Amino acid sequence: MMRTTALAKFLQQPDSLATAAEVEPILLVRESAENLVLLSETDWHALQETIYLLQSTENMERLVASLDQALMATAPETHIL
Repeated sequence: MMRTTALAKFLQQPDSLATAAEVEPILLVRESAENLVLLSETDWHALQETIYLLQSTENMERLVASLDQALMATAPETHIL
């Protein structure tokens, strides 16, 4: 679950909440407008890269195949008697 705080509270203590956002995104709740999400620049770039890679069907299929391969490699062996 994402940490949630009122925008007014964030404005009172921006440094501590900005530091917390380096660890996990924080949902900033506003009363009369759409909520906002505060996240680290690293997380932002990771999301942008993921969106870019998934825009191509070919890339998406490659990523899914790679994930399947990785999951199969780490799955415990089962033995049928």
